[in-house]
Amino acid sequence: MTAEVAYEIALELFGAHGIKAVGIAERAADRLEAEGDAHRACVWRVLHAILGDIAARRITSPAPTTLH
Repeated sequence: MTAEVAYEIALELFGAHGIKAVGIAERAADRLEAEGDAHRACVWRVLHAILGDIAARRITSPAPTTLH
């Protein structure tokens, strides 16, 4: 998944659920890690980080995104 796709998914989640999307992503990552699905948990951790940035207004436009 590209950074741009992750950002688009996060925007969609935030648009549908607002600030609750941050918690949804965190719970999904925690559950998947507990189930031993590290790959999918990692994707949800990335979404959680992006959602946190969106909620804090650190990301305000769909400019090119770099994930570290």
